[in-house]
Amino acid sequence: MLSMHTNHASLAAINAAGRSQRSLSVSNERLATGYRINSGQDDAAGLQIATRLHAQNAGMKTAMRNTQNSISKLQTMDSVLESLNRSMSRMQELATQAADGSYTDADRQAMQTEYDELGRQNERQVKEDLLYGENGLLTGKPANDFLTRFQFGASAEESTQYQFETLYNNALDATRNTSGVNVPYQVVLPDHTIETRVTDTGAELLTSGGANAVIGRINTAINLVAQSRSELGALINRLDHTFNNLQTAVENGQSAEGRYMDADFADETANATVQLMLLQSSTAMMRKSNVTPALVISLLQ
Repeated sequence: MLSMHTNHASLAAINAAGRSQRSLSVSNERLATGYRINSGQDDAAGLQIATRLHAQNAGMKTAMRNTQNSISKLQTMDSVLESLNRSMSRMQELATQAADGSYTDADRQAMQTEYDELGRQNERQVKEDLLYGENGLLTGKPANDFLTRFQFGASAEESTQYQFETLYNNALDATRNTSGVNVPYQVVLPDHTIETRVTDTGAELLTSGGANAVIGRINTAINLVAQSRSELGALINRLDHTFNNLQTAVENGQSAEGRYMDADFADETANATVQLMLLQSSTAMMRKSNVTPALVISLLQ
């Protein structure tokens, strides 16, 4: 139908050009940003899923750092316990020597002096190496429990709590007194609870009887430290496996997020090329469709 008021061919070409231009604009934006979803209207459901995945991935990355920090803290404590074990082994040697009746009083006094110095060194290690103020593994507050929380997941449920009983300050006198010297440091880890204290055993190396009494107590302390290190090692291994699992989970989570968010450059480049050609074609058709109304004038001549 020839009409002067309505040019159907031109309207169709205009609509086609508009669709091509909008599609070309979307492809250009995706190619520029690298993302398939740049606003909610691109993919409302996909944006919601991708946002949730992104938050979960961010939480797991933080959990990985938390796990590494926890491992470092526990390894530091294990190294201190190892040093305490070496010190107590030397104290055991001194007590064994002092129990031998072949040594003179002067010899036992020298052994007692070294024994006392080792006790002071143990005290320094506990105070300076195990205690990190209010946020340390051990708080140093008398009769007060300290709860350490290890957060190794992206949600509040993915955490583990370990309780470390505090070091009793009133038992930290490692100097020799009238009743003997304070030995040894007992570090116990039953049911994930670490109890560290120095006990007054009344031990003396100046007599064979006192030295014999010390030997058994030191053996017990050495065994307790070994047990504590074993528990710490198991916990470190667990956290190490947790870190590896988190690393795998983050990798999979980022891949899933990328499938929703990332633009397919091959597909978008092809679409942009097609839409550009259609836009050029529509523009050409609009120009030609404007010739049709002129034919009406020729009928009136």
